Amino acid sequence: MKYLFVSWLFVSLGTVVLGQDYPIYTLEQVRFAQADTVFGLDLSKQKLDELPEEICRFKALKYLNVSRNNLNELPGFLDSLTQLESLDAGKNKFTVFPTAVCRMHQLSTLVLNRNDFSSIPDCIRYAEKLVFIDLWDTPVYTFPDGLSQLSELRKIDLQGVKYGPTFQDQLKSKLPGVEILMDLPCDCME
Repeated sequence: MKYLFVSWLFVSLGTVVLGQDYPIYTLEQVRFAQADTVFGLDLSKQKLDELPEEICRFKALKYLNVSRNNLNELPGFLDSLTQLESLDAGKNKFTVFPTAVCRMHQLSTLVLNRNDFSSIPDCIRYAEKLVFIDLWDTPVYTFPDGLSQLSELRKIDLQGVKYGPTFQDQLKSKLPGVEILMDLPCDCME
């Protein structure tokens, strides 16, 4: 009966993210939860400079939102979250692409919008299940060949950054079959 009540409490306290069929909790809500029952965690808007290692105990985690913090890197321990499918790390302080993402082999959705890095490392090829990458308003100008090796990749959002027409054409030819959302081309970067 106690576990039934705790389960009901978590379901009623958690929020559900559109497209997810499981509740999303804050860290405070799951401090004493059974770790294998937590599939979604929201650490957004917490003014975090680093992520608490405590999140590693949630091995069944599928969704992690760490957006709108002060993170400038993602810790290596995140690769222990082997079930993670969706990571939102938008609007942080990344000046370099967080390479911990390259070790997240189950990741299908990656949100890194509104950050300040200019290149994606070639190790991105190891995040082989990526379907969607959101880089909106992130000034990325270097795209590695490893992106073209992501056979599941279907969509990249690059809106918010002005690219020239030649650059846009080259990127589209490098990634056939991938929907690339970009603003209208300009003559600002050729």
